[in-house]
Amino acid sequence: NKQKSEKKKKKKKKTIKVMKEQTKTHKEPLTIVTYHTSVVAPYNAESMKESVDKLAALAEADRKRQELEEAKNKLESKVYSIKNYVEDNEEELDKVSTKEQREELVKLAGDTEEWLYDDGYDAGLEQFNDKYKELNTPAEKMFFRLAELTKRPLAVTKMKEKLERTRSLMTKWETDREWVTEEERNDVIEKIEKAEKWIEGKLEEQEKVEKHEDPAFRSAEVPLQTKGLEQLVMRLSKKPKPKPPKEEEKPVEPEGGDNATVGETEGDVDAADDSEDKGGDKDETKDGKEEGNGEEEG
Repeated sequence: NKQKSEKKKKKKKKTIKVMKEQTKTHKEPLTIVTYHTSVVAPYNAESMKESVDKLAALAEADRKRQELEEAKNKLESKVYSIKNYVEDNEEELDKVSTKEQREELVKLAGDTEEWLYDDGYDAGLEQFNDKYKELNTPAEKMFFRLAELTKRPLAVTKMKEKLERTRSLMTKWETDREWVTEEERNDVIEKIEKAEKWIEGKLEEQEKVEKHEDPAFRSAEVPLQTKGLEQLVMRLSKKPKPKPPKEEEKPVEPEGGDNATVGETEGDVDAADDSEDKGGDKDETKDGKEEGNGEEEG
């Protein structure tokens, strides 16, 4: 039984080879014919262009209608705004306008309102824009003078404070930043004096202007007078401190050089002196001995 089971286990497996199926692609040109079964004919190039032009014309008409409505609303809003502003701020406006100017402005606003609901009903965009400009120009001049009444003095005060701080800074730099030259500091002082001269001249002109006239200068002009000055001070503040001059390095003395030779020579001289001293002492001793011998013989 054992042998039979072992034979069964050792039975070889058969391998069957299968050939892979090969495919080939064949291409044939096809002729396509289009036709329509619907009652509605398809768009051709001419019909498409006609439809696109019609849509563009409708969009343009909508744009013009919207612009006209916006211009009408803008003018109507300006009319009510002017009437209410003059009525609510008459006391303040009295500082920059005459009574006749305010009455004329309110009358102009009333006339424009009547035109809106009469001739303006069928008016075009250009007419609305012209009416807005006619009403807005005198109103803006009056309101601008009122705004400048407070803005202008503030701008002048800020400018004078800035100039004074810059002048003090130049004085401080004389000791704190010695590397900023006197010529450079004088250039800053010249720009300060130029700005001061400008503002003083404009203030004198403003004093001669009547309250209902345009101002001699605007608050927006004031900061522009110190722009060049600020750039110069900024550039000088970034000027680096110069580095201290480098100390000259002393040459290193070579070992066993001239100094050593000199030392050796000096040592030789000292040794020679010592030997001469010792030689002298010996001679004196000999002489002393000879003298002693002579005395004994005598």
